[in-house]
Amino acid sequence: MSDKANGLITCDLVCLGVSSPKGFRSYVEWLEACAGKHVVGYRHRGHTPWGLYEERAVYDDGSFEEATVRTRAWKRVWNKMMLRPSCLECAYHSVVRPGDLSMGDYWGVERAHPGIADDGGVSCLFANTANGLHFLKGASHSLNLVDSSPTLCANPEQPMLCHPPQASRLHDGFWEALVEDGFGAACESVGVLGARRSLKDAVLPVLRSRGGRKGFEGEEGIGMDASIDLDHVRDEDFPLVFATKHRSDEVRAKSSSGGMFYALADYMIGQGGVVYGCAFDDDLKACHVRCETLEECERCMGSKYSQSDMGSTIALVSADLSSSRPVLFTGTPCQVDAVRHACGEMGGGGC
Repeated sequence: MSDKANGLITCDLVCLGVSSPKGFRSYVEWLEACAGKHVVGYRHRGHTPWGLYEERAVYDDGSFEEATVRTRAWKRVWNKMMLRPSCLECAYHSVVRPGDLSMGDYWGVERAHPGIADDGGVSCLFANTANGLHFLKGASHSLNLVDSSPTLCANPEQPMLCHPPQASRLHDGFWEALVEDGFGAACESVGVLGARRSLKDAVLPVLRSRGGRKGFEGEEGIGMDASIDLDHVRDEDFPLVFATKHRSDEVRAKSSSGGMFYALADYMIGQGGVVYGCAFDDDLKACHVRCETLEECERCMGSKYSQSDMGSTIALVSADLSSSRPVLFTGTPCQVDAVRHACGEMGGGGC
């Protein structure tokens, strides 16, 4: 442990934006009405290869639905029609980040670092402060890391590191239809549902199979077997950026982007600390939860694409720090900034 054993370590998510919780609830209710079953679990990325992900809805009878027009409806509207207004004005869409660490998918990695991408996903990781780098060194035994750079990571496939998102020109009409007629009608009004969309979904897999999947098998490159030694990394010029994967294939199979969160959580839990992250509750409402075990942390793995309710989280973080418990807080940049401003004076060395 460092000399600031009660420190706060923050990790912000490289975030395109998050949808209205009410919008996601309207989607779940529509899905339940269509299926005639109660949705008890939802993964915005199921078990398909990284970059070709499909949503999965799990029902109360044990069945699940994946890669259907209905499960694809949400991903086709959330980032164009459902983003909160504050996300469209967010100041954190750059490589200047609010957390000690930042993590997300490394989209575009196959061009930035040929040969390291695979179906399990690759994380991008920013070390933004000396405290963040110190914490990363402790967690690095679980990781393979490749040195990258802000300019490589902030590429055209990572627009969230370059500029705020833009709402679709159909945004206002979509919401009017959503309020008046419900989720299904709103999606039909913008072409996300309907006969034409169903035909496209039937034809596209055939065309893709003829063209061959643009996957990662057989690509040659530097690989990630020889991970860099963080003890020799200079910290004068933050942010330091890495492409990274968890060393365990089992962990990466549970993740949606390389297993970075699990590695950080594992290290913090191992040092007697607590982890805060976003999870779905029993009603599929995104909320921040306090985790003292890795099993609890697994609830927070994977993207939620809906703004989480912070509830009493800041008070809980403050109480943990006051009782000398080190804390890893993960969340959207605006959530991280809020926690830092409220609790940052209580520590910042981590483990």
